[in-house]
Amino acid sequence: MSSSPKDEDGAPYIPPVSQTVPNDVREDPVSRIAHSVSYSPSNSEGRLSIGTDDANLPHSVQYSPTDDSAQLQFSPPAQPCTESRVSNTRAQIEVIPCKVCGDKSSGVHYGVITCEGCKGFFRRSQSGPVNYQCPRNKNCVIDRVNRNRCQYCRLQKCLTLGMSRDAVNFGRLSKKQREKVEDEANMVKASRLNGSIIQGQFNSYQTNGYTFPQQQIQQQQQQQPAQQQQQQQQQQPTEFLSEGQLYSPNSNIQAAPHPVILTRSVEVNPVNLGKAITEAHLRTCLYSNDQIDQLKHQHLPQEQVEMYKRLSHRHLWIEIADKITLAVQQIIEFAKMIPGFMELSQDDQIMLLKAGSFELALMQLCRVFDADTNRVVFGNAFLPLEAFATLSDEEFHLMTAIFDFVKQIQLLHITESEMAMLSALILISSDRPGVKEVSEIQQLHDRILTALKLEMGVNHAGEEDILKRFAEQAGVLRSLSARHIRVLNAFKEEAPDIEFPALHKELFSIETEAVMSNM
Repeated sequence: MSSSPKDEDGAPYIPPVSQTVPNDVREDPVSRIAHSVSYSPSNSEGRLSIGTDDANLPHSVQYSPTDDSAQLQFSPPAQPCTESRVSNTRAQIEVIPCKVCGDKSSGVHYGVITCEGCKGFFRRSQSGPVNYQCPRNKNCVIDRVNRNRCQYCRLQKCLTLGMSRDAVNFGRLSKKQREKVEDEANMVKASRLNGSIIQGQFNSYQTNGYTFPQQQIQQQQQQQPAQQQQQQQQQQPTEFLSEGQLYSPNSNIQAAPHPVILTRSVEVNPVNLGKAITEAHLRTCLYSNDQIDQLKHQHLPQEQVEMYKRLSHRHLWIEIADKITLAVQQIIEFAKMIPGFMELSQDDQIMLLKAGSFELALMQLCRVFDADTNRVVFGNAFLPLEAFATLSDEEFHLMTAIFDFVKQIQLLHITESEMAMLSALILISSDRPGVKEVSEIQQLHDRILTALKLEMGVNHAGEEDILKRFAEQAGVLRSLSARHIRVLNAFKEEAPDIEFPALHKELFSIETEAVMSNM
């Protein structure tokens, strides 16, 4: 009796929707379950290590630094002391993120420290003739979220870093080579000591197409004329909104000055503030409206639905957690581009993200849910809700409640610009437990609310109650977020050996449940 097909990481293979799916949505961006996963909390020595599938080369590793210096190579150990040295160096390597996409690395593959996903991608690219083409300008950002959107740019980055089929060599590590790896690993550890996993996402302004180092941001802020530092508020907001959601791809959005120019909210009038937040939203959506429309009209083989329905409860949870983590990574990028957010204290930034990230993820869900067919984008397919059949009764009830909420928000016919500003209001709420600079957060919230009112006055003339209708759903949204934490922790008690992504673990921890219970 033949077993079910497996992918390269050992997870059940789920066939693609169709060969006609565009390149930027064809490959599911979610990293599948590896053969072995272990995690230690992200304090001084914490790291997530993913077992390699190179079973036939258990000690073969090579390292080619980006400065073209000496290579790092491993060979099977001949003595116990060598075994210890190799194990230590392998552990040091796995602390260093993937050089290609920044994901958790699993070792040195084809001469470069990479994750399992980039290793497999490079191997496939070298297995036969390929004709990758970039749909943009051959300068796509390759990171964990976007690495599957452009095969051309991903391969070029692999080659630029020095990946090669000829780079699988064997040999002893010199002291200099070991020290080089240790130095880089120590730098990574030091950066983790200076902040949490969440704060580590703030090292640079990285979006779907741009990277802005902090130094560049500071220089641009210093160069701005003094007259731009006067805020123009046209009215004092009276409502306090804490949550929000979206819908409608019909908004005709005018390009705003790049968000990096508007990092200080005090310098921005309400119109430009709204445009900057809209731009941030559009740059950080996991799926464009065109991609969603293409997936919606793709034929979905019933076999693919059945494959999801046959996933174990544990495997389905990991798939969902990975999808949420991908969304949260983009939410963090969105937050960094909201004018004024980076001016808040780092502690408050983290508290706001911990409290609001799931709510923003539900907002993103509104863009990818089709109420007419009860289907939702999940990876590379529009799946019906019955595909999640292995959820427990309580989990399925939560999912049903989430989609009921999404339908209510979609009935408001909110534009993308309004969605962006509502997202910012959800995130920047001064009533979140644990925040310290309450007045600063409230002032930023009020400025965004002013911008939202101006936008809604144009798009919803005669609908004076639209903000009130949205506010009525705010309590529902927070309730769903709290229910998610309770259901998640119940699953963790049931399956304590399951390892979730590090960012997911930090955002949705036991401590987060305690925070939610006080809201």
